[in-house]
Amino acid sequence: MFSTEMGTHRVEPVQETDYFVDFGYGWFCKRCAAQADAKTNSSHGTAGPAHDESEHKQEHFGIARWTNAARQSLFCPNCGLEELISKT
Repeated sequence: MFSTEMGTHRVEPVQETDYFVDFGYGWFCKRCAAQADAKTNSSHGTAGPAHDESEHKQEHFGIARWTNAARQSLFCPNCGLEELISKT
């Protein structure tokens, strides 16, 4: 199961698919989230400000969009991943 840290609180997903996760405020691409985590973890210990503008922009990467009004599939505009969502 996929979860994320929000400040000091652990947030569990409301819904989860093979490639996307919904924490109740939008669908996120697991691939992009993992890449962002890896990048954040590898940058700890470097000199400079804790959060610069490029890091702030990275937080928004991986937010998925529905491909149509019927909400049949999700698409990640950052990496191009797409998944058909079953409504059963």
